[in-house]
Amino acid sequence: MVKVIGPALSLDAAKSLGKKITFRGDRQRTILSRFQKPGGRSPFVLGYNPYMARIHTAEAVRKWHLLSPSERQEWDDYINS
Repeated sequence: MVKVIGPALSLDAAKSLGKKITFRGDRQRTILSRFQKPGGRSPFVLGYNPYMARIHTAEAVRKWHLLSPSERQEWDDYINS
């Protein structure tokens, strides 16, 4: 739904109208353009850095689960000290 600010002929507009037209604001004017899906890429495609962060985090979690309860307690004591 288009958000209109002002009287019937509008002073300002934002959002999309029927997946055909998009109104967006610039600093001093409203720009009218063809509707495009948000994003452009699938939202589930990660870039290199987020992908590597996920890999390293998964590896750390896997190694944490391999520790014995006494080793986990040592780490907890180290972190909380």
